[in-house]
Parts: sequence; structure tokens; C-alpha cells
Amino acid sequence: MPSRSNFLLSLLLVSVLVSTHARSQVPVLDSLRTAFSTEPANKQLKAQLQLQSGIHYYRQRAFDSAVIFLNQALSIGRSIPDRQVQIKAFNNLGNVFADKGDNPNALNNYQQALQIAEAYKDQKNIAHLNKNIGALYMSWQRFDDALRYYDLAYTTAGKIGDSSLIADCLNNMGTVYEQQEKYPQALGVYQNALAYYEKTSQPDRVAMTLTNIAIVYKALKDFPSSIRYNEQAMALSLKIGDKWMAAAILNNIGNTYGELGNYTKAVEFCQRALVLAREIDAQEIVINAYESMASAAAKVGDYKMAYAYHQSYLTQKDSFINAESTRQLSELQVRYETQKKEAENSKLLYENQKAVQEKQLTMAIAAGSIVFLFTIFLLAVRNTKIRSRAREEKGMNKALFEGEQKERIRIARDLHDSIGQKLSVVRMQLSNLPAATPSGGAFHETIGLVDDTITEVRSISHNLIPEELNFGLAAALVELADKTSRFGKVKVMVSISEEVRNTKLPQSTELSLYRVVQEVMGNILKHAHATDINIKVSSSGPALHVTISDNGHGFDTGLISKSTGIGWKNIFARIRLMNGDIDLRSDKRSGTQALINIPI
Repeated sequence: MPSRSNFLLSLLLVSVLVSTHARSQVPVLDSLRTAFSTEPANKQLKAQLQLQSGIHYYRQRAFDSAVIFLNQALSIGRSIPDRQVQIKAFNNLGNVFADKGDNPNALNNYQQALQIAEAYKDQKNIAHLNKNIGALYMSWQRFDDALRYYDLAYTTAGKIGDSSLIADCLNNMGTVYEQQEKYPQALGVYQNALAYYEKTSQPDRVAMTLTNIAIVYKALKDFPSSIRYNEQAMALSLKIGDKWMAAAILNNIGNTYGELGNYTKAVEFCQRALVLAREIDAQEIVINAYESMASAAAKVGDYKMAYAYHQSYLTQKDSFINAESTRQLSELQVRYETQKKEAENSKLLYENQKAVQEKQLTMAIAAGSIVFLFTIFLLAVRNTKIRSRAREEKGMNKALFEGEQKERIRIARDLHDSIGQKLSVVRMQLSNLPAATPSGGAFHETIGLVDDTITEVRSISHNLIPEELNFGLAAALVELADKTSRFGKVKVMVSISEEVRNTKLPQSTELSLYRVVQEVMGNILKHAHATDINIKVSSSGPALHVTISDNGHGFDTGLISKSTGIGWKNIFARIRLMNGDIDLRSDKRSGTQALINIPI
């Protein structure tokens, strides 16, 4: 999973982009206010003024004021009517509630905006709104729903040729795959997003995507690749003058060197991050840099320096929390004053009740803080229990599965090596009896029965574990392909890398992988009407990759979950119990491809 410092980088990068855009919005608001004060009032101008004011306050994170202006814009937009004002008002209200953590209200506003956009076939807004809804489901950790909405946004963006939006959707898909720990898929979409950003000359987004790729490689323990991509992102950030992002990336590089046990390099990059962070007053990065150095020192056993860095980390963290609390209180006061200015009819009442309201505000903040902290505590305890229960269930299922595999292997060997051999001896002794001793056809009937029994035992043994697996997974897959090609109309090609051939896997893993490939091929032979099947087995780092593709008729992969058959359910269960994942891609024109990744 992405580290806290990496996640902080993503969040604060968005914050930097938003605040920059917000500063550019101020002249627009000033000109609108001037026009509104000097020109005769009209609803169109008033709607735009309220809308731009709401967007401005949202970007300044003055959410209460933003809601007031956006609702006023929405009311006027409905009365004119002006669908663009309505869509933008609903969309920005959704943004406000999403940032406040009120996801149900955010979803309601996004959906209302989407209804209007779909009614007028406004493809650009449809794409943006689907992307925003996908982000909500992402925050709920409903990853399948998030991917579905991102895919809708991606498809619409492709129809209208909006390369920037296409890249944003790909980037967002990457974050979902990253959270699901589907790192190969995450790398694929991040690389595609990177190509779009480079093509459209968006250096800030290029730097962000390079950092995302670096985070994935770090999760895969491919630290050299992670450092390489981070260094590219850092160089680009410095080139465009984004010191905040450069400082955050320097800390990420230092943290990665710490993971590698290279204490000198870890401290070197973290110190560089500190210099930049202090220059731009980025206290969050200062905190993370000290934490990274403390971790690096502890990893190499320098506990004296680890303690010193940890103390600096605690000091900086306390200072930041105090400053943040002061800022939040100031922000509450600013919001209150804004409402006061806008609500002219409450001016006299405010003067008379000022002391009471301040006391109530203080009490509300205190009560709200207690409720908020208690809620967070309960959620943390609940999530810990859920995760612990899930880990226990997964461990139990895996143990049962491995036990079953070992038992199947044992039974197969007993049948083949013990019962099978004894039956062969019985058959041989019967054959050596004098021909005249047994009576008539009963003798030959008995030998035939013994032959049938030997064949049945061999069949049962082979069903439990194929004999070919005694020579390894590679030999078994080649034999399976040869048999299928010999006795059917389908040509099966197998490609297995030398690295895989030389890798010794646990027999239970080999058996599970063999059964998965066998089951997938069975589905192809029954339903795909294919003439060619290709099986490719390779490895990279700590993972084994199996690709099974055909040139047959594709199918709707969404129907698998509704199927009453057990074939695909068995496939998914086996892969899940090996801590692996499978990505199914199917198209009526190009056939089906199953991409299986198993950690080894």
C-alpha cells in the first residue's frame, strides 16, 4: 500500500493546484462585482456572479460561504433557466461536500448535475461528473464501483477527444488498482496516462504520474526503479519551479534508500528535502523527512540517531498541529464574518448577540471536536477488528486449501505406488497360474476385472494429481498442450521462460496452477470456438505471470458473477488462495485473454 508520505504528496499536490487556480479567480470576481454594481441588475449576470463567488470561496476552503453562493446561483439558474449554471452549481456543491467528508450529499449533487448533462447530451460534463462520482466511490473503498465510473468517464472523454481528461481517468484508475494491490495493472494505466500528459505538454501532471509509478515500484520492492522514476519527477518539478513537489519527492527517495538500508543516501536526500521544505514553509514535509531519517537510522541499528531524529519529528509535529489548530479557528472566524457581511438583515442582531454567539461557537467547536475524535476512534477500532477478522479467515482458508492439496497428493501417491503396484502383482500372479487350473471363462473374467481396476486406480490417481507434475509444472503444461492439440481441432502453443523452468515451486502451487490452466482451457474448448490457444509463463521479481489467450469468440466478462456454474468460481478461489489476481479481457473481435499473477 502507498506510504503515508506518498499519500500526503498526492493530497497536497491537489491543494497546491487548487490554490494556484483560486488566485487567478480573484480578478474575475472583482470584475463581476464591479459590473454588477454599475450595470442594471439582470438574472444572467447575477447568476454568474453568485456562481463565481461560490467557486472562489470553495477554492479558498471557506465551505459555508461557498454553499450560500452556490445555492443562490442554482436558484437563479433554475428560474432563467440556464442549464450550464445549474450543472456547475451542482458539481461544485458536490465538490464542497466531498471535501467536507459528507459523501452522501456530494453524490446527490453530482447525480443531479449528471441528470441535467445527460438530458442535454453534454458529453464533456458527463465525463467530468462520472470521474467525480468515481472519486467518491474510491474514498468509500468501493473499488469496483469506482472503476466502473472512471471507465464511463474514460469512454466519454475518448469520444470527445479530450486527451487531458483521458489521462486523468487513467491516473485515477491507477490509484484504484494501487489500493487493490494490483500493481501490474496500476503500472499499465499510469504508463498510458504518462504518454498522454507528455503528448499534451503538461509537465506538472507528468511529474505527478512519474511519482505514482515510483510508488508502485516501491510497493513491488523494486527500489532501484522507484528511485529512478522519483528522480525524473524531482528534476521535472525543479525545472517548472514546483518546490513543494520536489521537496516531497526528495523525502520519498530518502525513505526508499532507508528501506534499502543505505543510511548515508537516505539522510542526504531527506536533508535536501528539509532545506527545500523550510524555504517554502512546508511543515508537513519537514515532519515526514525527520520520520524517514529516524526509520533509516533504526534500520541500520544507529539507535542514538534514530532517537534524535524521532525527537525532532515529534517537536515538528506538535508545532504543526498547534499552527493548524490556530489556522482552523481563524478560518471559522473568517467564514462567520463572510456570512455576516452577506446577510445584511442580521447586522443589528449580530451586534446584540455577539458575546453569546462567540461562546456558543467555542462550545460547538469543542463539542464537535470531541464527537469527531470519538467517531474516528470508533471507526479505527472497527476497521482494525474487520481487518483482523479478514486476515484470520483468509489464513484459515489458505491453510485448509493447502492441507487439501497435500492430502490429494498423498492419496494419489498411495493409489499409484501402493494399491496400483499390488494390483499389478495380483494380475501377474493370476497370469502365471496353469491354464488348466481355473475353470473356463471365470479365469479370464477375473483377469479382465483386475485390468479394469488397475485402469480405474490410475485414472483416479491422475485426476488427483497428473503424473506429468512429477517432472515439474513446465513439463505438465507442455504435455497438456500436446494432448489437446493431438485429440482436438485446436492448436495449443506453450512458451515457458528458462527462469520459470529453473524455479522450484511448492507442489501444491504447481497443482493449483495446473488446474487453473486446465479449467480455463476447458472453458475455451467448450464455448470459444477457437482454433489457437497460446499459453505463456514468465516471471519478474517476486511474481509468476501466466497468460492464456485465444482467437475465439469473446464474451461479456460481467456475466461471470451471474453464472450458476462452478468453473470460474473454482478458478477465482484457487487464485485468491494463492494470494494472486486474475485480469480477464475479452472482445468479440480478438478473443479472450486471462492474465494471472501469482507471488512466488
